[in-house]
Amino acid sequence: DKTILLWDVETEELLGEPIEWHSEGIGGLAFSPDGMILASGGWDQSIALMDVDSRQVIGQPLTGHTDLVNSLSWHPGGRQLASASHDGTVIVWDLDPDSWVRKACQRAGRNLSQAEWAIYYPGENYRPTCPEYE
Repeated sequence: DKTILLWDVETEELLGEPIEWHSEGIGGLAFSPDGMILASGGWDQSIALMDVDSRQVIGQPLTGHTDLVNSLSWHPGGRQLASASHDGTVIVWDLDPDSWVRKACQRAGRNLSQAEWAIYYPGENYRPTCPEYE
């Protein structure tokens, strides 16, 4: 029914309100190894990541499957998530922010400009992101 309920397994009490962020049913759920992030795969072909404490979705949904996502599994280090779909594919998602920065630096071949920094990191002081280009 596209609703996620979190329960306290010791007290058998519902923790907060039902969570609903997929437009269709839920095909799979997986907590990160530290229990801080809940990944949900939906019939809408997307994967949502939620901060368990704040119950806020983290970033944009992960997309790439062409059919419902029915299975999720975290790497023990918590920096990768594997998803399987009825379309017969498995995708391993890189969720390591440091890896993203390295890839962005390699692709851009430079640091972010101050104008770009203001767009992507509003309210934060500018700092070079790619030490190899300083």
